[in-house]
Amino acid sequence: MLRCPEEVDRILRNSQIILDEVARLEQILSNLLDFARAPSSGIVLDRVEPLIEYARQVSETLAEQTDVEIRVNVEPDLPEVFLDHAQFQQVLVNLARNAVEAMSDGGVLEIGARRADDSLELYVSDTGTGISEEHINEIFDLFYTTKPSGTGLGLALSQRIIERHGAELRVNSEKGKGTTFVIALPLPTGADEVRQGGKDVVREE
Repeated sequence: MLRCPEEVDRILRNSQIILDEVARLEQILSNLLDFARAPSSGIVLDRVEPLIEYARQVSETLAEQTDVEIRVNVEPDLPEVFLDHAQFQQVLVNLARNAVEAMSDGGVLEIGARRADDSLELYVSDTGTGISEEHINEIFDLFYTTKPSGTGLGLALSQRIIERHGAELRVNSEKGKGTTFVIALPLPTGADEVRQGGKDVVREE
């Protein structure tokens, strides 16, 4: 840029590249810090419906660009569960974006919630390319990615957040047919302890 200040188009192109790469590096650093961060102290009883709506809204623009239809399926009268609202927003947005990116030729993204025995299940399902059986056990490994511009941090971070909540993350996938991620959050029972604002808070039924 300094060598050729008169080439405006080249300067504009290179400036955009610099901005894009700085943004990408900032995201990598942010994800690394999130991955290393101590367990959240913001876990409280909360509803999951706003989380699903937020993930839908954030994914909408990208979905429109790739001809992906978004469906939301939430069972009525779901109970509250213990979670960190901001962290679970991050998890659902990451799963939804991954799903949309797996459907470059269009498809259906479904984000939903349902009750299952002693847990509340959040799920993100797509009709995309699927994950091969040989790679299904590697997708949560730190820095593992199949995307040219991926960092391999999103799923590893999501799994870390879910585990810190005492929840379970499952994945079912079939090559060429799609993938479903299911987060099983335990329902509050008996005496449940949660750290809020640095203080121990015990909630009982």
